[in-house]
Amino acid sequence: MSKKKHLLVLLILLIGQLISNPVSADSVSTYKQNFNAGWFFYISDTINIHNVSALSGEWVSVHLPHDANLIDKEDQSLLGQQNPLPAQLKAPYQENFGDAGDVGYFPPGTVWYKKAFQWEQKDKAVFLNFDGIHSQSEIYINGQKVAENTGGYTPVNIDLSQYLVQGENTLYVKASNQESASRWYAGLGIYRDVHLYVLPRNYVNPFNFFVRTSEVTTDQAKVQVDFEIAGKKQKSKKLKARIQLWSPDQKVVAEQTIKVNQPGKHQLDLTVDQPQLWDIEHPFLYTLSIELIDKEGKVHQYNTRTGIRSIEFSADQGFLLNGKSVLLKGGCIHHDNGLLGAAAHKEAEYRKIALHKNFGFNAIRTSHNPPSTHLLNACDELGVLVIDEAFDAWNHPKRKNDYHQFFADNWEKDIEAMLLRDRNHPSIIMWSYGNEIPERSRPSGIQTAQQLYDKIHALDSSRFITQGVCSFWDNPDLNWEEHTPATFEHTDVAGYNYEPDRYESDHEKYPQRIIYGSESFPNQSFDYWKKVEQLPYVVGDFVWTSMDYIGESGIGISKYVKDSIEIGHPRPWPWYNAFCGDIDLIGDLKPQGRYRQVLWQESPIEVMVHQLVPEGQFEQISRWGWPKELPLWSGVEGDTVTVNVYAQAAAVGLYLNGERIAFKDIDGNSSQTATFQLPYQKGKLEAVAYQNEVEIARKALSSPDEKATLKFDAEFKTLNSTRKEVGYIQLSLRDAHGTLHFSDRPLKITKAQGVKVLAVGNASPFIDGSFLDGDFRLFQGRAQIIVQANAPASKGFIIVTDGETAYRCDIAVE
Repeated sequence: MSKKKHLLVLLILLIGQLISNPVSADSVSTYKQNFNAGWFFYISDTINIHNVSALSGEWVSVHLPHDANLIDKEDQSLLGQQNPLPAQLKAPYQENFGDAGDVGYFPPGTVWYKKAFQWEQKDKAVFLNFDGIHSQSEIYINGQKVAENTGGYTPVNIDLSQYLVQGENTLYVKASNQESASRWYAGLGIYRDVHLYVLPRNYVNPFNFFVRTSEVTTDQAKVQVDFEIAGKKQKSKKLKARIQLWSPDQKVVAEQTIKVNQPGKHQLDLTVDQPQLWDIEHPFLYTLSIELIDKEGKVHQYNTRTGIRSIEFSADQGFLLNGKSVLLKGGCIHHDNGLLGAAAHKEAEYRKIALHKNFGFNAIRTSHNPPSTHLLNACDELGVLVIDEAFDAWNHPKRKNDYHQFFADNWEKDIEAMLLRDRNHPSIIMWSYGNEIPERSRPSGIQTAQQLYDKIHALDSSRFITQGVCSFWDNPDLNWEEHTPATFEHTDVAGYNYEPDRYESDHEKYPQRIIYGSESFPNQSFDYWKKVEQLPYVVGDFVWTSMDYIGESGIGISKYVKDSIEIGHPRPWPWYNAFCGDIDLIGDLKPQGRYRQVLWQESPIEVMVHQLVPEGQFEQISRWGWPKELPLWSGVEGDTVTVNVYAQAAAVGLYLNGERIAFKDIDGNSSQTATFQLPYQKGKLEAVAYQNEVEIARKALSSPDEKATLKFDAEFKTLNSTRKEVGYIQLSLRDAHGTLHFSDRPLKITKAQGVKVLAVGNASPFIDGSFLDGDFRLFQGRAQIIVQANAPASKGFIIVTDGETAYRCDIAVE
């Protein structure tokens, strides 16, 4: 097993431990109940709150989170059947609606959810918290509207106390998305977790709680805590709060007890001796506990986690984490989870971050919206730094129905919702209030930026503030030199989208400006990264993107053409994903990602073989694309092939079937690449890297044998049915030696026991059918099945056939 593969296995196992740990990533409280079970959904654009209750027999049971955009509404009845593998589901895609390619050709729509529950308690404060509903939502309890939200990425928190009745209560949630509302796939429905908070008359407010490091050295740290006692004032009741900080090894390392007002806000400092600092290699997490106590005992307890760490940015020293220089090896990500759509299952979000960590990334930018709580928890636990971003549009549109229509009325509410939820996460180092905002350098935009900056700073002065700024292709009457100084005035760190050639000239004019590449082109990664290494005021680089995502269809295209043409995007159907990421849609590393591993010294050597270019044609690559190459040694005997060897070395030797056929020096300024051309011959191609004439690494590609077998790689040991745990199974077609067959063989799931199949598919940029159907195919020899524990069983399993052979994957379900 390779070192990287071994690390990924350890990370996946760690995820399982973290998810099952009773001290969970979420704030721990017996008063917080997971509310994901017992929901039903119905897709319809025509029903409303007045007739929705009349629907009967047509609702489909669902365990949240859920993305209704993956479902063709005509297939709802099939999904309601007991068989976990409904056959011949339609692909819910359409070509002809506004900006269809931006969202992967998933059409707009409306979905309703309902949940009935019993309520018998009295004299309680009750809050319903949605971590995210896409996109515009309305929430009703017992037929009465209690909330609506237009920010599909921000949490919705509702005080239900006055609306509940004794006995049965019914929740309805309406979620809608419009056409031309997003530049990428957004999803539809209650796509993140739901929780119910049942609190006593006096309680520690879980929605207005702030803990951060105010001072830190290796010997001592001060942790500042802001908290609020909320609820009904009781004159005769005297309350105290006991605040304790628990170390990662479950010891109390700091403690205070104070008298508190009810209601009232409080602030205090805790001193921690010999603190264990949170960093990317050792993400130590403390638990802060606040117990609210009266003369009879504990009234309420609220826990949250925190990391003790310091962050600094300067033009002289770059980014310092706990006083040590860290170069930000960053990736921009969108919020979808591939074949699951937007559904933010805990295991999916943790897996996404574990993949990034495994492949060398130490930072992500949540472009261009607040992420799920699960994703931030994963970053805290695995040691990945975060730029938490708020908006892709302010008052001026990028698409006619995007967030700009709600910004003026709702920006302050949404910023508050984002920061109050996220500011306790030690992984977050910067807040971003915008990306490529159309009015960014106009007087109105500069005024908006100041308002955003001031609001964020008022809620959290411990972190740095940024925005991503691009060239003025969208404002041709403006120019960079004259108009960006005012744009960056209300930032602490300047995000440059695709502008590396301006780093040095801007530094001469503004020597105190701190810069990072907030977006960069994959095929220019060598040039971007060298500037990060060489220029202290450039603190990092965030590639667009680190992982493939649905929408912006085909921006990563490379194609063979006879004449030079403009490669525009989005690409026409059946393109549906961006195909620009280092990591593909199902979690495997693409060629550009393998190159980046060499660049970041995560891998000493990688070998890629360029696909043959048809005679009379040449390859044209988009700015977000990568050449058509693969780690594949297969072809027609005698055909001339091009081999690229990427290495952190002075020279590379190339061997074919044991014979050295070429040798090349690698110039340190030549992208760390040696290119060879040679006739294809079946067998073993091996590249050897040398430093000072001494071998330091080697990598081989072998021609696959004709016979191949389907292999399963389950990324979990067991799945818990009570928690409805989700697990990933990677499929690959390999010969007896483990060599991958780059095949597109069709497959079918014929049976599943103990699990529900949530999604099946592959990493192809072209859609091949519904993710919810049991029929699918390999792409370049790989595919993925995502399952959810459905019922307790000692031995769950799935059976997959290729039409000739049936293959079984056993799954332990508890």
